[in-house]
Amino acid sequence: MPSGNSRQPVSSADSQILSAKVRTDSYISFGSALAYRRLIGTESPRLVTCVTPARAAEYSGDVNLSYARISKDLFFGYETLQNGVKMADAEKAVLDTLYFYQHKKNFYFNIFQDIDFSTLSRKKLDAYLKQYKNPKFQTFARNTIDGKIIRKSNP
Repeated sequence: MPSGNSRQPVSSADSQILSAKVRTDSYISFGSALAYRRLIGTESPRLVTCVTPARAAEYSGDVNLSYARISKDLFFGYETLQNGVKMADAEKAVLDTLYFYQHKKNFYFNIFQDIDFSTLSRKKLDAYLKQYKNPKFQTFARNTIDGKIIRKSNP
């Protein structure tokens, strides 16, 4: 007889769709988007991390949903997938992660070691960084990304 607390498998696609239905004014970012874009290893389908220009919120259950608040002028850099879910592109997911890291958000992965920066578009990163009005963040992001790309290409 199955135990009463056994969980049904949850797919990443189902979790993504749920996150979009709970908060339509959000897009998936941070580790969830980085894993989807294959810039970090896998992330649990039971956790979806998003950003929203509205109030931050956390929802717990079979799937844990996390929504961090981002200013309206930084709510860009995502595409709508075939399933209707908004997902940060690779460059925006990296910048969101670095931005929130600088604002003391903790991540389960090491932002300096676990993110593969080598496939990012320099042109897109530069265009996106112009939207961030904080020169300290711009410098931090450029130094972090440039340092990782240089170290990978020159072992």
